[in-house]
Amino acid sequence: MLGIESFLEKFKHIVPTDSVVREQCIIVVQTICGVTLKKENIQVRSSIINISCRPAMKNEIILHKQEILNMLNDTLSESTIINIL
Repeated sequence: MLGIESFLEKFKHIVPTDSVVREQCIIVVQTICGVTLKKENIQVRSSIINISCRPAMKNEIILHKQEILNMLNDTLSESTIINIL
């Protein structure tokens, strides 16, 4: 007989929606870089975040890229985001 654990196994690795990833990205970038982003400037495709903003802001984000990725993956779930462009 199977226990309830086997039925709930598929829910252990639920991927967050794009809107949740965008909101969390805005919060993390604001915390680490002090840069305020708009939701419409962030696109999420297959675990990659693409940010459209001014070059100076983008440079600041790229300088702190690894720290942002670590904090995002800690708050969302394990290894959800793999790169920021």
